Amino acid sequence: MGLAFAAILGATTQVMIRQWRVDLNTDFPTHQEPLAGWQTYRNEEYGFEFKYPNFLQQEQISTNRVFFSFEIGGSINIEIRAEKFNPENIRDYVANSPEMVLIKNTTAVKLNNKNWYSYESGEEGCGGPIYHTALKENTLIVSFFGCEGRDLYNITDSVFIEKVLSTFKFIESVK
Repeated sequence: MGLAFAAILGATTQVMIRQWRVDLNTDFPTHQEPLAGWQTYRNEEYGFEFKYPNFLQQEQISTNRVFFSFEIGGSINIEIRAEKFNPENIRDYVANSPEMVLIKNTTAVKLNNKNWYSYESGEEGCGGPIYHTALKENTLIVSFFGCEGRDLYNITDSVFIEKVLSTFKFIESVK
């Protein structure tokens, strides 16, 4: 009886989580401004800005690290590494980060005339794609992280990721 109740409770919880999952195609208005209500993060020191949805809370860790997350299950992490970008060094970056596990090989993507190099990282149902690109003499790393069943806003969904990355603008830096 106890096991049957636990199984029903678990199934009910999964259904409830799936019902609360946000459908990205309905959250974004289709009129002139598809990203209406999104906020802009601007980093003048390194010379870039991008838009992010207002359900994410910004946490500035340092001038070269900022996190955008929500309470349950997902985040966008921005890191600027003080090293010239080289796509060949991505494997070294992963190898030197003990918390990362490479899932898929690196692929090149072009958005807004900018070359991004991505790969999947994670384990045990958590992880997501990580994108690297050149930022003058630095490397810009954008990670999308979520856990299966807890990523209520589809942070690791390719449609969401493309919307975020397509808003990146590279501006004159003060550095």
